[in-house]
Amino acid sequence: RSLGYVEGPGSPFEAVVEGVRALLHADGVAILVRETSGEYRFRVAQGVLAEWGDYILSGSASQLLESLLLRDEATLFKRKQRNPWAREFLLAAGMSWGALAPMRVRDQKVGALLVNNTQPVHVRAEHIEAFENLATLAGVALVEGRLRDGLEDLFMSVIVSLTMALEAKDPYTEGHSVRVAAYSEAIGKQLGLPSATLDLIHRSCLLHDIG
Repeated sequence: RSLGYVEGPGSPFEAVVEGVRALLHADGVAILVRETSGEYRFRVAQGVLAEWGDYILSGSASQLLESLLLRDEATLFKRKQRNPWAREFLLAAGMSWGALAPMRVRDQKVGALLVNNTQPVHVRAEHIEAFENLATLAGVALVEGRLRDGLEDLFMSVIVSLTMALEAKDPYTEGHSVRVAAYSEAIGKQLGLPSATLDLIHRSCLLHDIG
């Protein structure tokens, strides 16, 4: 429960990764996110899996991951078993044990949580349950992030529409707010202001005449 209260950009995923590493003593942890194309992107990759950061799984690997998500439960695999999971998802060199948990939110397939380890890990039922819960937390964080992005886009479109409506009534002011926003943001960049402040300046300039 405490993982859900971590603040800051990207922190839910970071909290999930740290939780998995502590739970399973993992040498590598990755969060794979399902793209609209059906492919899977390594959204987070740490430890021995770090080199896979932002890599995209496609083709047979993507199809195999799709079949995993249909099982709706964690899958454990070892290299000596020579099953399809081990051949495809023991990604780092020298790994002998792995685990995959589906990230599902309201029956929506959103991704998977992957672990690689050099040595087999002795896990009990409560470990598996906790691993699956961490995958669910990552899925919820992903969906909430997408909802926030959608609201952000809607918010900006409302600001732009209000600005255009105001300036359309007066040819003299047409494009004025956009120019003020561009100049102010450029000055802010020269001053070395952080991106969050630049974003606030940009929005404030678009709204200044409306205000």
